[in-house]
Amino acid sequence: MLNVGEQIVSSYLRYIRQCNFVETNVYTGEKQGEIDVVGLNTKKSEVYICEVTVHIGGLQYVNFKNNQTDNIQKLTDKFSKDIEYVRKHLDGYDQHFMFWSPIVKDTRGKPENNQMRHIEKIQANIKERYEIDVECIVNEKFQECFRELRNYARTSTENFQCSLMRLMQIEEHLGKHVKKLVHMQGHGSTLNLTNKSNEEMDGSVPEPVTALATEFSYTGKQMKDLRLKAGLTQIEVAVKLGMKSSSSAAICDWEAERVKVPAKYHTTLLSLYKSAIT
Repeated sequence: MLNVGEQIVSSYLRYIRQCNFVETNVYTGEKQGEIDVVGLNTKKSEVYICEVTVHIGGLQYVNFKNNQTDNIQKLTDKFSKDIEYVRKHLDGYDQHFMFWSPIVKDTRGKPENNQMRHIEKIQANIKERYEIDVECIVNEKFQECFRELRNYARTSTENFQCSLMRLMQIEEHLGKHVKKLVHMQGHGSTLNLTNKSNEEMDGSVPEPVTALATEFSYTGKQMKDLRLKAGLTQIEVAVKLGMKSSSSAAICDWEAERVKVPAKYHTTLLSLYKSAIT
């Protein structure tokens, strides 16, 4: 069965981190030793070792002997095996260890049920044992990486073999195509996109569909370039605009031109990007 989480991470390593070798479920030869995703960028001598957990209910490793949550021990053990394997076989590479999970809950109440605290403890365990920092791509960070993949698919005409990337590519290019058709209709094109049968049946005229208007002087691509030149992430821009960090998806929508920038943000946005503009 296709593991969507591993496909997301594999695609990110291949297209965003430019790994020229990506493999899933890499058998290490140890007892129950398997790495979810491994990516190699041979040009930069970098290796990415990734463990991936995708559950809409959050992080859910369980010790089946006592039916208790076992996130900390399970992931500490997995990364320990990963690190020992990489040190033995890929010692000449710059090593990056990553944990990917879209939903990790920061719940109040009993600390043993707080998944974010589990992540922090896992990081502390690995840091103490190996002097290695595990990068956690969870919640907002996972969403931002997913948006990066979508933007890559939107601008690419490559015939992706990965079904996930192909799906996003079709979705994004379809959006641009339909937007163009709507724009043509709004400028008097002879192309008729209305439901003629409805008009003939009841004589009603459908409400005209207009192209997405914009009051901002910069295109989505220009805004993204300015943000990157200013050294800001989408989350940082959202926070500086007075939005929640979880609203960084809105910044991505502006840059992808799916939604226009609300007028109330124009002045602040220009101020943030001032150094890049000048």
